[in-house]
Amino acid sequence: MVGGAKVLSDPHPDPTAEEEDGTAVVIAPAWTLKSPVTLPDIKAEPSLKNMRLVREGRLSVIPLEKPEFRKIVFLGGGMVKTPRRTMEDP
Repeated sequence: MVGGAKVLSDPHPDPTAEEEDGTAVVIAPAWTLKSPVTLPDIKAEPSLKNMRLVREGRLSVIPLEKPEFRKIVFLGGGMVKTPRRTMEDP
């Protein structure tokens, strides 16, 4: 895990989806961790054993419960906010 993102758009059909039920949103970086937290780091932390990332493989975007979020930020040495972005930014 390297950071978090902010959703910038409403859901819309994913133009790259091979099936009609694909949905997409536009996102932008919101913050980064001072140090990445790897999957082995997360799996080694007992308080994160029920996290969706541990229970369900192959996830790249997941919601976090507040305690999970706090622990990830702690393991990553804190967070650094990134500059505010809009959909017009390159």
